[in-house]
This record gives sequence, C-alpha cells and structure tokens, in this order.
Amino acid sequence: MENEEIRRALDRHWAASAAGGSEAEHEIHHDDVLVEYPQSGERIRGRHTIQAVLSHYPAKLGFTIRRIQGLGDLWITEYVLSSHEQPTQTVSMMEFCDGNVAHETQSFADPFEPPAWRVQWVEQQEKEFKKKTRSDKWLPVPQEWTTRRSIMLEVLLEGSAWNALEEEEEQGDI
Repeated sequence: MENEEIRRALDRHWAASAAGGSEAEHEIHHDDVLVEYPQSGERIRGRHTIQAVLSHYPAKLGFTIRRIQGLGDLWITEYVLSSHEQPTQTVSMMEFCDGNVAHETQSFADPFEPPAWRVQWVEQQEKEFKKKTRSDKWLPVPQEWTTRRSIMLEVLLEGSAWNALEEEEEQGDI
C-alpha cells in the first residue's frame, strides 16, 4: 500500500471515528489487530473486539486531529480526544501490514498545570489545544530508543534519523 493510500485510509478512519459507531471506523484494522493502551495496561485483540469495546463506550467521543504523519508501514496520528467534555492529548501509532493496521498503540495524556519552577524557560501555550505547524520544534526521542518503531517515530517527529533507518535496513539490523 502506498503512502497516499494509507493517508486516505487514515483520513476515512478518523472521519468515521468522529462520526461514531460506524463499520467504516474499523475497516482499517486487520481481523486480528492488536490495540494497546499503555496507561491502563489493556490489550484488545481483534477487529470485532475493538468494535465491541468502542460501541459500548458510555459517552460520545470527539476527535480533533492535530496532525497525521507517516512513512511506509508506520503512521502516527496526534489528536485531542474529548470524552465527557474532557480533552485528552492522544497519540496513535499504527503499524500497517498488507494494507491494514496490525498493531496500534494509543497513548493518552491528560493536561496538567506546569510547575512554577520552570516558568523562566518555557512558553505557555493557549489553554485551547492549538494545531502545530511543521515549523514547530519537537522534543528529541531519547538515544536509548533503538527499535525500528522508535527510529521511525523520531523521523516523523524530528526528521533527523532518516539516514540511520536506511543504514540499519541496508545492514539487515531491522
């Protein structure tokens, strides 16, 4: 599946997710997809199981996509998930195989008040979640992350590891 096709599939997925409860929301997943929520320690196995979980969610979910980036079989969606009118910063990492998502990890981060001790070094964002542009700087990925997934995440967020990924693929390290 080409990058443009995957991007269109992701656009359809997130639009269907925002509409809620449709079969189209789950067309992107493999029948045996594994979806993980690291913060709660949950794993959901199978397209029909994830569909059942989401169809029983007790509130309407809102989705505000901030950006989607990817290359090849790894795609990252950064969005704000609203549930019970509570916004949560969310990152979805989707690994594709044969044109469908085989593994997805969704990480959730609730907003928090910044500590006063670092005010002299930081800029305060608006309380509304604003869309970042490509020119915004992102924090670097820690050096100890050496898996392909981590390198791809760094490529997507910072763009500095592309050559390292190509070299590892050429050497057969990944």
